[in-house]
Amino acid sequence: MTIKDSDLENWYDNNKLKYDQLCLSVKNILENVLSQEKIALVGIHHRTKQFNSLKNKCLKKKYDNTEMIMDISGIRIIALVEDDLKVISKIIENTFNIHKEDSIDKTNELGVDKFGYRSIHYICDLGSKRNDLEEYKDLRNLCFEIQIRTALSHAWAEIEHDRGYKLKGQLPNELKRRFNLLSGLLESADLEFNRLTREIKSYNATLKSSNEEQILDEEINKVSIINYLNKKILNSGFDLNPNDYSIEPLQDENNLFYKLLSFLNFHTINDIENIWKKNLSKITLETYKTSRFLHHILNRVLQYENFEKEISFYQADQDKDEILMVRKLEYEDLCKKLGKDFVEEILKKYNVMILKDYE
Repeated sequence: MTIKDSDLENWYDNNKLKYDQLCLSVKNILENVLSQEKIALVGIHHRTKQFNSLKNKCLKKKYDNTEMIMDISGIRIIALVEDDLKVISKIIENTFNIHKEDSIDKTNELGVDKFGYRSIHYICDLGSKRNDLEEYKDLRNLCFEIQIRTALSHAWAEIEHDRGYKLKGQLPNELKRRFNLLSGLLESADLEFNRLTREIKSYNATLKSSNEEQILDEEINKVSIINYLNKKILNSGFDLNPNDYSIEPLQDENNLFYKLLSFLNFHTINDIENIWKKNLSKITLETYKTSRFLHHILNRVLQYENFEKEISFYQADQDKDEILMVRKLEYEDLCKKLGKDFVEEILKKYNVMILKDYE
């Protein structure tokens, strides 16, 4: 015996607003917690199940009362790689009250020899701590579902499951074989992305724990150059903290600064180190203090080495209507180290403006 359509519809109409509120509340809680833990995500989606979808599920599952319905409110967390799923799962288990008997890892259902829909499903309620709070009084003991999956698993689910393209049983054998092959390829790609992420973390950790000498043979990339410059700050003798310098521009490998290094024919960290050593006497506390970004410090060292060559590079890269500009603090530092007449001659030659009021 299943719930009568009329009874189900009345119950749904009377409770839908509460489940809408539950969706938003859970989404906000998750966004706050995951943000605090600095978990990178593709996104967090939420939905309240529509009545027709609910009615079909009740028929399929043969629910005989509304207390058996636990997934009207649904949250979907789309992570980047598989390792993140474990971290997110732990956070969910520490944040909400989990109904373990109703929660499931869909990957385990596939077995070892099959590919397909992979996702972790939790059935939860807000838990006793939140139930006692006034803002959640209307949501006490209401159940909701949280699904966690990677971006590639989500792509597969959109095609094979959520969009209703459940064609495998209706296809010729050759097309079914290709369908299964595609699923396997996506799972392999998911695993490879995860492996690459681990190896990048390991590479970064290795460079972080190495000394300057040990990373000189590394090719120039965003990981090696950030680690190298951080070590330069720590070993400067001026009691400086690398955290005081932004590394954001160096995270983008299309940044103009990398083009400059290529223009100067620098390929390894050792190429930079040679220039650094040659200009060591010019690298004072002021060099560090007038730089807000990590790469500006190296930029200054390159200017000490060949100011005109660097200026010519930046001018060649800019649009013809743009005006090349130099900060006032940078100008003053260069005048002190290279001579005012020389610096002004180069600035005039390449039509460079000094930003006098820019600090």
